[in-house]
Amino acid sequence: MYYRRIACLLTLVCLAAALIPRHAIAQDTNWRQPLELSDIQYSKWSWFPDITVKPDGSIAAVWCSFPRTVDYAGDPISIDALMYRELKNGQWSKTTDLYSASHSISARKSLEYTVRNSIFAGRDGKLHVIFRKMTDVAYMSAPWDRAYTVHGWSPSILLGDNGAYYNAIAVDNKGYIHAFYTEGVRDTPNHRRLGCPNCANLFYRVSRDGGETWSLPVNLSYDLEGANRPQVVVDRFDRIHVVWDEGFDWYVGLGEPKYGAYRRSDDGGRTWTETVKLTVPSGGTYQTALAVDQNGNPMVAYRTGQWLYSQRSLDGGNTWSTPIEIPGVEARNPTDPNLDRYSMEFDSAGRAHLIAVAFRTNGKGVVPALLHLVYDGQRWLEAEVIYEGPLYPEWPRIVVADGNQLHAIWFTRVVLYGDEIDIKQIWYSTKTVDAPLTTPPPLFTPTPRPTLTSTPLPLPTPTPLSREEILEVALDARVTWERSSMGIVGTALLPVLGLLTAVVIITHRVRR
Repeated sequence: MYYRRIACLLTLVCLAAALIPRHAIAQDTNWRQPLELSDIQYSKWSWFPDITVKPDGSIAAVWCSFPRTVDYAGDPISIDALMYRELKNGQWSKTTDLYSASHSISARKSLEYTVRNSIFAGRDGKLHVIFRKMTDVAYMSAPWDRAYTVHGWSPSILLGDNGAYYNAIAVDNKGYIHAFYTEGVRDTPNHRRLGCPNCANLFYRVSRDGGETWSLPVNLSYDLEGANRPQVVVDRFDRIHVVWDEGFDWYVGLGEPKYGAYRRSDDGGRTWTETVKLTVPSGGTYQTALAVDQNGNPMVAYRTGQWLYSQRSLDGGNTWSTPIEIPGVEARNPTDPNLDRYSMEFDSAGRAHLIAVAFRTNGKGVVPALLHLVYDGQRWLEAEVIYEGPLYPEWPRIVVADGNQLHAIWFTRVVLYGDEIDIKQIWYSTKTVDAPLTTPPPLFTPTPRPTLTSTPLPLPTPTPLSREEILEVALDARVTWERSSMGIVGTALLPVLGLLTAVVIITHRVRR
C-alpha cells in the first residue's frame, strides 16, 4: 500500500512537471519571462545557483545538479555535479558539467552532498569558483573566455573540511582572491560549545598569487553560535565588506537566529573591524543581504519573523542607521525550508535593488512570489513581481551589468516537503532600468610571484697596501702558519711518541 501511494505521488509530480511550461509565469512588469536554464531531462534536481558578470558584460551562471546514471556494473548512482552556462549576445551556451564532487552508492539510497557554490569574475581575467565538495570546500578558476569548457578550469584546491557548507568569494582590484566558508568547529576542552556542539563558524582565506597558495584560515565569527549564509562585496577602494547570519546552524540543526553580523577589512584581509550586530529589538534576524554603493557605503536587508527590514551606513560601515521596515511585503512562512536568502545590488544611479521570496501584503497568495524592491535613496518603492505561479521560488541572486542591466537567477520547488517526489529547476530573468550606462573597468595582468634565483654575492674590492704593510702582513701570516703547523705536527706525533715509550718500558722490564 505504501509503495502504491509513492507511485501515485510520483505520477502526479511527473504530470505536473509536464504541464510546467519552459517559460514560467511572470507578471506584467518589465522583467522578461523567466527562462529555465536547467534541463529536467538531465536532472530533476537543480538548485542553489549563483551568477556573475564577465568582463565583456556577458553572464556566467553555476548551480548544483544531481544527474542519475549507472556505474560500470549497471547499478543506478546519483552524481553531485557543478553545472555551468554562460549568456553572450542574447544566447545561452550549452550546459557544462564542470565538476563531479561525489556520487552515492545507490540512487535508491541517496547520499547526495549539495554542491553549494559561489562564482565571481575578477579583473584578472578569470572566473573564480568556490564550491562544496562533499563535506569539504574547494576552489578552482578558468580564463573568462574559456570557462565554457571543462578543460579550461584549473584543478581544484582544498580550502576547508569538517562539514563545510555555505560559501562566498570575491576578487579585489589587485587580483587578491577572498574566500569565505562556514565550517564546523570541533569541540575541545578549550572550546566547549554550550547548546550548539559542532556548529559552524565563518572562516576566511586569501590568495595573493592567483589561487596557487592560500593564507591560513582565520575564524571571523569565533563564538559558540552557528554561522550561515555569508555574502561579501569588495568596494572600489578595495575594502572588504562581509555579512552573515549568526545564531543558527542549519547543517547540524541547532541554535536559533539572532542577528546579522557585519565586519570590514581595510588592508586586504590582514585585520578586521569588530563585529557589528544588525537586528531589530525583537531579534531573530536572518537571510542578511549585502550591497555596497559607489562611495563604499554598505546597506543590508534581512527578515525578522514575517517582516523585512533594511539598514544603511553612510560612513563605510562604521555606524549604521536605525532599522526601517520594508513596506508592502511579508516574509515567507517561517515553517518553510530554512535554506533561502535575499540578494541586493546597486545600479549606477545609486539605487538598491533587492530581490526576495515573499508575499505582497495587498495580494497575499498561498505560494510566495519572487519580488523586486527598489530603494531610491529615500524610501522603498512598491514591489514588483519577477515570478509568481504554482512553483515555490527560492535562493535568488541578482547582479547588475553595465550599470543598468539587472540579471536574476533562482530555483523553484514543486513541493516544499517530500524531496523524494520533488522537482527543482533553475530560472533566469532580466530587466533594463533607467540608469546611466557604464563600462566595466579594464582587465589587468596580476603581478607574478618573483622568481627566486641564486645571485652571487659581490666580492669586496681590495684596498691597496704599501710595501711595508705587505711585509708586515706576510710576516704575521708566516708566524701564524708556523704556530698552527707546529700544533698539527705535534698532534700527529703523539701516537708515535706513545708507542716508543711503551717499547722502552717493556724492554727495560724484560732485562730485569
